[in-house]
Amino acid sequence: GSVIVVADSSFTQLAHLKSAYHAECGRNGSGRNMHGRNGDDLFIKVPQGSLILKAGTSNIIADLLKDGDSATVAYGGYGGKGNVHFKSPLNVRPREFTEGSLGDELYIDVELKSIADVGLVGFPNAGKSTLLRAISRATPKVADYPFTTLSPNIGIMAYKDIKVTVADIPGLIEGAHVNKGLGHTFLRHIERCSFLLYVLDISVNDPLQQFEILKNELKMYQLSLTCLNSIIVLNKIDLIDHYQTIVENIKNKTSLPVVGVSAVKLENINILQELSKKTFNK
Repeated sequence: GSVIVVADSSFTQLAHLKSAYHAECGRNGSGRNMHGRNGDDLFIKVPQGSLILKAGTSNIIADLLKDGDSATVAYGGYGGKGNVHFKSPLNVRPREFTEGSLGDELYIDVELKSIADVGLVGFPNAGKSTLLRAISRATPKVADYPFTTLSPNIGIMAYKDIKVTVADIPGLIEGAHVNKGLGHTFLRHIERCSFLLYVLDISVNDPLQQFEILKNELKMYQLSLTCLNSIIVLNKIDLIDHYQTIVENIKNKTSLPVVGVSAVKLENINILQELSKKTFNK
């Protein structure tokens, strides 16, 4: 059989994949001119947004964007010819036969680029996973230490007329564009997003500097990412007094929409959801 990779919306990660797969072998023919049974194809399920590449290269075999998209990465071999093919009036009981051909053998890499309308971008421990839980129905792992999220979690902001998918991108650190802290693994999940939410921790010194560092990392990785519509989300307003002063100060220094929220206490979440909808509809 052949080996076929299929996008399946019920999968969100690649952790289930094994290092080697092989489809079923065919069976030998039998008496009375019976054809040997074909081997069954093997289907490997991967999340939507999976990129299939020839191993160790940037050569793309397939980009499986939608549920049900598939690509045959290795074709099965052809069956051989049994002795009946060599029968003739002069040779009524031939013993000749030919072997079948071997199937393809191929090494591939599978990269996951999340398919989401919105990407949550921020440093580790900025509260992105908590924010995702607050604005959607997702239930990502949440803990008070960096790199809780090692693969993107997907949630949905459901409105009366539309649904907006949101991806919690694993935390970035300075130097991500040169792959520091698994930067490339995390950054590629942003590439398909329509707009970004920069999630900043307002309780630390100079949250605007966080934004400048994050934006520069995106710029150095892929310039077009900095051109996406964006919102600055100042999270953890419950940890400081007079947060409005900081919010207004940042509003005066950027042309982007700015909103202060507390993902833990759900403060101003409705404002962020409505602002996200307006940005999505632009």
